Amino acid sequence: MNTSLRSLLKLTRFPNLAIIFLTQIMVLFVFLDFREILSKNPVQFSLIVFSTLFISAAGYVINDYFDVKIDQINKPNEVIVGKHISRRQVLLLHQILNLSAIIMGLFAGLKVLIINVLAISVLWFYASIFKKKLWVGNLIVAGLLSLLLLELAWVYALFNPKIWFFAMLVFFTNWIREIIKDMEDQYGDHKYGAKTLPIYYGYTTTKNILIGIMVVSVLCSYLVSYNQWKSQYFIISSGILVFYIYLAFKLKQADRKIHFSSLSTLIKYFLILGLLSSLLLK
Repeated sequence: MNTSLRSLLKLTRFPNLAIIFLTQIMVLFVFLDFREILSKNPVQFSLIVFSTLFISAAGYVINDYFDVKIDQINKPNEVIVGKHISRRQVLLLHQILNLSAIIMGLFAGLKVLIINVLAISVLWFYASIFKKKLWVGNLIVAGLLSLLLLELAWVYALFNPKIWFFAMLVFFTNWIREIIKDMEDQYGDHKYGAKTLPIYYGYTTTKNILIGIMVVSVLCSYLVSYNQWKSQYFIISSGILVFYIYLAFKLKQADRKIHFSSLSTLIKYFLILGLLSSLLLK
């Protein structure tokens, strides 16, 4: 593979984009009336999916642009900006991706346009300002990932409980993952003045906060399960409980960068498995 293409795919986090694409396709076929959507306006759904991918890619690009100094410490072998792709080219790519997403939003409808502009704006301020702020950065990322599901709910089925249930799980799980990633990157973040949870509170307190978030997540999951009173919800909630117990056990033992990196990867695989479990709710 061409070096430039490889660098571009790495910069835009192609595997993550593939997961985002599959997630929205899954929502269409599992949670929504896909026959009606694809027969009435398949172009609109396609524009939603591709604008989401473009915005996500732009977010990854601008995040690496602002984090290049930190990344040179935390993951020097993975730095793309200024090494394989110039900073000017990175900014140009960011603008092209965002402009394309806005144009898609114009054709997809007012709701999509509003969400696209909001997401683009939030991602810019996250990468440039809020990522280094206590609590705020993690919550923004978790919220934006949940928006992948909620956007489709807002456009096609606002009161679909299945979409809201999984959006909630995506939010909590990604919130946990983002905090663990901060623990992994603590050294570089600290050197450049970031105020992440592990820097501000230390490892022990941050681990306790993570366990608290897990408890709240499980309680919310079972509360929704009780409200819906369907066995599938209870099965998924119980799977989440088992995973979080295991995660909490491994988290208590973790004290090195490689440990937190492994936990972050484990959560990503759990998210994929969790999304596949949505087939139980079909």
